[in-house]
Amino acid sequence: MRPRSRNGARRAGSGRRALVVFVARDDPLDSYLVHHPEAVFGRPMEAVVIDPTNPFILGPHLACAAAERHLSETDLDLFGGPAIKPVLAGLVERRVLRRRPKGYYWAEAGHPADTVDLRGGGGGQVAIVDEASGRLLGTVDVHRAPSAVHAGAVHLHRGESYVVQDLDLRMGVALVRQERPEWTTIARSTSTVSMSSVHDERSYAGAVRVGVGPVEVTEQVVGYLRRRPGGELLDVIGLDMPRHTPYILPFQAHDFLDSQASESTNGQHGQQFSISGIQHLAQF
Repeated sequence: MRPRSRNGARRAGSGRRALVVFVARDDPLDSYLVHHPEAVFGRPMEAVVIDPTNPFILGPHLACAAAERHLSETDLDLFGGPAIKPVLAGLVERRVLRRRPKGYYWAEAGHPADTVDLRGGGGGQVAIVDEASGRLLGTVDVHRAPSAVHAGAVHLHRGESYVVQDLDLRMGVALVRQERPEWTTIARSTSTVSMSSVHDERSYAGAVRVGVGPVEVTEQVVGYLRRRPGGELLDVIGLDMPRHTPYILPFQAHDFLDSQASESTNGQHGQQFSISGIQHLAQF
């Protein structure tokens, strides 16, 4: 949270003096931060952990590298070795790269770096457009759009309030109208984690099974809350949003299972919950 908060504050004051205000919501995390501001400003920035073999990162990386100079077989070791072959095959199938005897070549016009999204997890952006004037207010990552700019969501832009009238994920556009609603909105979503394949599986105490392998995280926004500024809940409005899979986690924890194995039942259960937590955190 700290890197994102500081980065947002930096952009708000870029080129001029500015005041950044944190408006807390009625939830335990915001309450803690209000009473412990040192948790945000008094600690060093967290280290950024990136899995370079994640296909959402590796695919654009390979495309950019091939556009600079064709990728030979010996170059593949720089990007993960034989494990990257499925990603390369996908790029060739989509005609992003072409396979030639000397290696892989960039196959499209322009440069792939122009399409790489540095702000999100890949997949493109959704434009936020004022329906009255046609003015582009900003963009949001396509995977965050269902929760950030769903129909009925309140969107803030430079101190002005807008209400989303329509979200078209296929066209990549969210139409908003300037209004001054007496409420804020909070999206409600569900998520599921499923293993696409099993690399290893262990049983503990005959009751707990732990599997290791790549997983897919599927999310769906099912509705949103409308609250007054004081925290009063006005209502809950349901939404019928499509499911999407923003994350494919090539999570490997064979060594983790071996090193964390415990003889006690508590250790086995703790291990299970630790793995569940890591799956949600290790997005990239």
